[in-house]
Amino acid sequence: MTGVEIKHIPIGELYEFALKVREDRERYALMPINIARAIAHSENPAASKDEVGLAVAYFEGKCIGYIGILPCWVEVDGKIKKIYANTTFIIDQAFRHKPDDGSQTVGEMLVASTIELGYDFINTGYVYVMERFFQRNSQWFKPLGPLPYLRINLSYTMFVSSVMRKLVETSWLKPVRAIFRCFLFISRKTVDRIIWTVEYPLLRRSWRSQCLDVEARSVSEVREPEEDIEKQAAFNKAPHFYRNTDIVNWMIKYPWTDETLEDDSDYYFALPYERFFFQAYELYKKSSGKRIGFVVFSISTTKGYTTLKILDYKVSAKTYEPCIIDLTLRESPRWNVNVIECSHEFWKYIKASTILKRLTQRCKRGYFAAPLTNNVWGDEADEFCLGYCDSDKPFS
Repeated sequence: MTGVEIKHIPIGELYEFALKVREDRERYALMPINIARAIAHSENPAASKDEVGLAVAYFEGKCIGYIGILPCWVEVDGKIKKIYANTTFIIDQAFRHKPDDGSQTVGEMLVASTIELGYDFINTGYVYVMERFFQRNSQWFKPLGPLPYLRINLSYTMFVSSVMRKLVETSWLKPVRAIFRCFLFISRKTVDRIIWTVEYPLLRRSWRSQCLDVEARSVSEVREPEEDIEKQAAFNKAPHFYRNTDIVNWMIKYPWTDETLEDDSDYYFALPYERFFFQAYELYKKSSGKRIGFVVFSISTTKGYTTLKILDYKVSAKTYEPCIIDLTLRESPRWNVNVIECSHEFWKYIKASTILKRLTQRCKRGYFAAPLTNNVWGDEADEFCLGYCDSDKPFS
């Protein structure tokens, strides 16, 4: 498309750029970044100040689209290398069409400009429309997935609240909605919790004995286990995203989504949720007092529907993994969780419970890699070990 200009913003300049965006809203009616996200990207342990963190498209001096770039780490043959993920990709509605002259769309121009940087990309977690975009542009992107993951639907265990929530959503009279909201609040505090006290012991029966000597402590940042960690040779040999405690604690400290922000309502990726936060726990062995691992949840609510995601976790031995599922189920009523999303690695524990297995849906999401110009993983791209927390997926 003619007349379009693409500019790259280095990560070290994102904060100053975000200040300019906030001050010049006529030029940036389509807001490419807000201050909170600019600060977060600037503190990324995997990033350097001179790397490009944002590509912005302009037409007649006004922003019409943008795509973010997130530096990440991968481990290949025991060595830590750099890789990148596209994030926050959006084009103004008026510029999404294919030009009559057959030239590139604005979206294709933005992605092409990031490809020209020579970065190796892995993208995942996009909506269906974006997956179709990656599939169409096979000259850049190679499919690596799909990655299986799990969704545990707890709404069936909270059927009274589920009915009340649907009535709140569908009622168009404010007084009626207010009445249903009162019933919803009461059912969550009483009926749902009574039902859960009966169901929870049944769900955890298959692994209850393994978790008797384990306790969870809420923390603001996580640390490595004190006990010796069992080696997972098969996983460590395959190329995979490397997320150590520095990355995990950075994610916790600098959330990309903040429901308390009031001045960024025009930033599409700022306020998608009514509620969003991270909750971290460290796991300890009661008998010895030693730290045996950690786990991080994200809790988000949209239109009264709450999703809990099991993000990064690490335990010193596989025998402690069921305790993560146990903790998740135990804490879910605190936040009125409707759905739990987690890695497919937990399936072997979930299927041991007949009830929990029936509540669980096995899902998939696509992965795309481009362009391998730096040959980060050599000839092992097809062997890349995909994970639930890869790319920018755990941040939202």
